[in-house]
Amino acid sequence: MNKESAVKTTLLSTIFISSLSIDVLADSNIDKLFSMDLEQLMEVTIETASKVPQKTVDAAAVIQVINQQDIQSFGANSLYEVLGRATSLAMCGTFFFPQNTASMRGGSSTGADHHVLLLLNGRPMRDSFTGGENFAFYTAFPIQLIKQIEIIRGPGSVLYGSNAFTGVINIITQEPGEAESQVTLSKGSFNTTKVESTFSVDHEDLKLSAGFHWLKEDGWDFAAIDNNGVAGSFDAGEKNISLVATGDYKAISFDASYFRSKQNFWGTTSTWSSELTPPSSNLEIQSTRLMLDVGYQFVFDDNRFLEANISHNTQEFTHINYDSESKNTLIELTHHWKTSDRLNWLMGGSVWHQDVASYDGARVAPVPAFSQNWLSVYSQAEFQQTESLKWIFGAQVNKVPDVKASTVPRLGAIYQTTNHSGFKLNYGEAFRAAYGVETHFDLVICCREDGSNRGGLRGNPTLKPETIATLDVQYYHYDDQYQFNLTVFKSKQEDLIERERAADNVIDFLNRGELNVEGVELEYKYTFSQNSQLVSSFSYQKNQTGYDVENFTLTPNRLIKLGYTHNFENKTRLAIFNSYSSDAYDNLLRYPNRNDYNPEASAHNMLTANIKIPLNLFSQSMNSDAYLELYAYNLLDEDIYQPEIAGGQINTNPSRAGRSWYLSFTMPF
Repeated sequence: MNKESAVKTTLLSTIFISSLSIDVLADSNIDKLFSMDLEQLMEVTIETASKVPQKTVDAAAVIQVINQQDIQSFGANSLYEVLGRATSLAMCGTFFFPQNTASMRGGSSTGADHHVLLLLNGRPMRDSFTGGENFAFYTAFPIQLIKQIEIIRGPGSVLYGSNAFTGVINIITQEPGEAESQVTLSKGSFNTTKVESTFSVDHEDLKLSAGFHWLKEDGWDFAAIDNNGVAGSFDAGEKNISLVATGDYKAISFDASYFRSKQNFWGTTSTWSSELTPPSSNLEIQSTRLMLDVGYQFVFDDNRFLEANISHNTQEFTHINYDSESKNTLIELTHHWKTSDRLNWLMGGSVWHQDVASYDGARVAPVPAFSQNWLSVYSQAEFQQTESLKWIFGAQVNKVPDVKASTVPRLGAIYQTTNHSGFKLNYGEAFRAAYGVETHFDLVICCREDGSNRGGLRGNPTLKPETIATLDVQYYHYDDQYQFNLTVFKSKQEDLIERERAADNVIDFLNRGELNVEGVELEYKYTFSQNSQLVSSFSYQKNQTGYDVENFTLTPNRLIKLGYTHNFENKTRLAIFNSYSSDAYDNLLRYPNRNDYNPEASAHNMLTANIKIPLNLFSQSMNSDAYLELYAYNLLDEDIYQPEIAGGQINTNPSRAGRSWYLSFTMPF
């Protein structure tokens, strides 16, 4: 760590320790920030692990819950920022896909986000073109609508299929008819303007909760030296809009969402000057995602019911070279049966119909239109052998076109040593099948003077799914004041999809990659009083390829996350959060000929602070639920770079804005 980083870290520690010295107030008449103690929080129900409501300690998974209280206290401009505070999760992107990837446990090595599956109220967000173009979801989601975020670290394909590889992120919105009706207006650095609103309807048989988000930002200065040694810059601005709704009408449930994000980006290569990209230009990449899911529950008796869902997801992706779209229809049936007080069993199946196409832009459309179906059948049983011991068994059989059917199993055990402590042992496998870009891309660039190809990229429809096998062991302990989790994990990824230049000079997709990842995760939460709380996590991972290349994913080995919140007697709330990332690894490991032009992707602190002030402090006539909020981002003004993994021609590119400020006003209606 250099001298400047050491000074900043010392300053950060001083700020944090000073904040702990604030007197703890426990007046029973004030609006308490922490209305539930930790023991009660452990009783909160989650559904992601087994598709049935259960307590966190009963879930056969390593799971973290970020609740509404955490989100509102620490503040954020986007879901991308909220997830950056989660254990073992590094949010990142590339010059081509900004703000697009959730790298969990250091297991992701590309700019496509297809190793973590995103769910909205338990329903998957599907994209069959790239399988992982998610930046609209991360940047445009109306975070005021979120009730809680359930994050599973480890495989989830037995119940959820492709992409539930290193983890699952399930965004749970507020219950139909229960969202507060309010609007928030924000203004901040880089000429940022944001409007966010939530509202609800509760009328006879119809219950609805909805959220709206709109943001426009001119953007921070993205300055870098390209692969030709030329310096340039652009404003990394964005324009985001979304509408999310969840509802019930009699026995029918539905979830609907619309996300659109326009991000200024460098271009399709890390080059300032080319025939398509003039220097310092502001090029845009746009993603539009739409999802509508309708569900119906057939109840046979008190112990048996059938869930039926039909989902339609569309994805449209636009940039200078070409446009693309995918239309995805998913039909799923899941039968739940509580056969006895000790045994819960579910069995289900799904059909995923995909329509994929691309259209000419500055270049010829690279993926010809095609349609295909993916099939799956799955089952899982949870058996409570004794009061202390629970077993979990499951498996999924999946079939994608042109590839032999495969099976992924799941086995787990939960042993409670006391009423407040125990062990979880989980073994699970998962898969990530190849998507349209990898199977059907067809772009051959011709020709040199001798008639040979200049280059190109060619899909492979016979690609096998990538697979992962993970073993987790977790010890947990909690009481009414603190919560402690210790997790050790080890994963092996096989048949990873890579690229190789063929004899005709065209790059082909093929299965040959192998990656071994292992690590440890510590999580600690402590409640000082009903008004003050500390949250923290430490994670360490290391990874190695089958060719004995260490730290191939280039992800930092260590992540340390620390947050503190306090509710004052006058109902003002103060929260600070710091995410520390150790040095990222040099992409020289993967690209021996890369140019070392830009600053290193060195260790950094991402310190944020948030203060909420109720307006009735200034005037008793003001609504007691109206407030002002000041959110500070990157308070230490760190220069944050990340390894360049998309093109491999330069060493790094900038990834985050510098110090910035945002002032918001929230008013109920």
